[in-house]
Formats: sequence, C-alpha cells, structure tokens
Amino acid sequence: MAIFDFVTATLITGVSNVFLSSPEITILLSGTREDFILRVMRLVGGPAVFGLIFAAIYTAIGIGLLLLKRWARIAEIISVGITAFQAIVGLVCWFWVVDHILLLALSLWIMSYLLKPHVKQAFARGLRPHRPIAS
Repeated sequence: MAIFDFVTATLITGVSNVFLSSPEITILLSGTREDFILRVMRLVGGPAVFGLIFAAIYTAIGIGLLLLKRWARIAEIISVGITAFQAIVGLVCWFWVVDHILLLALSLWIMSYLLKPHVKQAFARGLRPHRPIAS
C-alpha cells in the first residue's frame, strides 16, 4: 500500500511538472510584471500547486504506512474510500468501464485488508525499534 502511495505521489509530481514546464510559459514573458504574475497564477497556480500538495500528502501517508503509524492507516482508508467513490461515479457516468472496475477492485481489496483485525492491531502497536537481548 505504501508503494501505491509513492507511485501516486510520483505520478502527481510528474503531472505537476508538466504544468510548470508548459510551452505557454513563454507567452507569459510579455507585458508588465503584474500581468506576468497574474498569468503565472492562472496557468500553473491551480494544477501544479495542488498536484504538489497531493504528492506530499501521498508521500507522507506512504512513509506513515511503512512505519505502521495509526494515522496513516486511517488516512489511507479515507483516501481509498474516496478513490472507490470516484470509481463508482466513473462507472455510472462514463463508458471507460475496465479501468474503473480495476480501480474499484483494487480500492476494495486495500480497504478490506486495512480493516482486518490483525492489521488494525499492528498499526495500533506501531513500529518499535528492535532491542538486542543482553547476554
């Protein structure tokens, strides 16, 4: 699950970089300084900044999952629930059925795993450093 979060963060960062390196940025160099700032905010402000924020969130969740943090398990359940909801909406509204079915199946599998008692117990304990036995 942490790997999925890291892959998602990488993909989101890549998409954000596309917005940051768009060819339209060359158009921004004309006009006054205020016009330039407003054009940059319109062009890359939304997609790039929000993409980088989501990439940071997914990275933090991935690290938290690797360290068996309880908050990361809860955040992943919420994230996977939102993804499952988006897949259901995609199935209802669009005709791209295969990818939505795969996304829904993966989301339900991850959620069912995270809700198992032994997984919940492992995240409640967290990752503790190993102490060698004194001889």
